[in-house]
Amino acid sequence: MKIERLIISVVSTVLILGGLLIFLVQIKATGKTIEEAIEKTDRQVVQIIHQEKVKEGEVVFYYKGINNGKSYTMASGYIKRTLGGWKWVTGGEHSVNGQPITVQYFPLTKEAPFPLAFGKINNSEIAKVRVQTEKVTSYKETRIVKNGSTRIWFVFLKPSEGVLTKVVGQSSEGEIVASCYEYKIN
Repeated sequence: MKIERLIISVVSTVLILGGLLIFLVQIKATGKTIEEAIEKTDRQVVQIIHQEKVKEGEVVFYYKGINNGKSYTMASGYIKRTLGGWKWVTGGEHSVNGQPITVQYFPLTKEAPFPLAFGKINNSEIAKVRVQTEKVTSYKETRIVKNGSTRIWFVFLKPSEGVLTKVVGQSSEGEIVASCYEYKIN
C-alpha cells in the first residue's frame, strides 16, 4: 500500500512538473500582444497596418524596420492564439520602394493553412488589384485596406486555384495601370 502511494505521488509530481515546464516554454515563445509575439522573433514592428482574423489566429500586415530602423519593408505574418498569448508561426517581407504596386506570395504550407498574396499600392491611380492563378485564369478581386496614407491589398487563395501567376493594378475605369508579377507555369 505504501509503495502504491509512493508511485502515485512520483507519477503525479512528474506530470505536474512536466505540464508546468511545457507551459513555461510556451509562454517564453509567445507574446501577450500580437506585436510582442512578432518582436520576439527579432522582427522590428514599425507600424501595424492591418490585422485580419483567420482560423486559430490573425494575419498581420505591418512595416518591418531594417538597417537599424533606417528603412522598412512591407511584411505579413500569421500569428496563432495559444494558451500563453500570441505566437509567431510564419511570414515574410519585401521591398516597397520604386514600384507602383508590390507583391508577396505565400503558398499553402503546414504552418499557414492558406495561400496568401499581398502587397502595397504606391500609385494613387490604382483603384483595384486583381490576381490570376495557375488554374483560374479569370481575374479574382482582392481586398484593399487603407491605414492613413498607406494602402495595401491582399487575398486568401484556395489551394485548388493553384499558384499565383499574375497581379495587376487597375484604375477605377478598369484600365491596367501596373502589372507587377507574372509567373509562367511550365
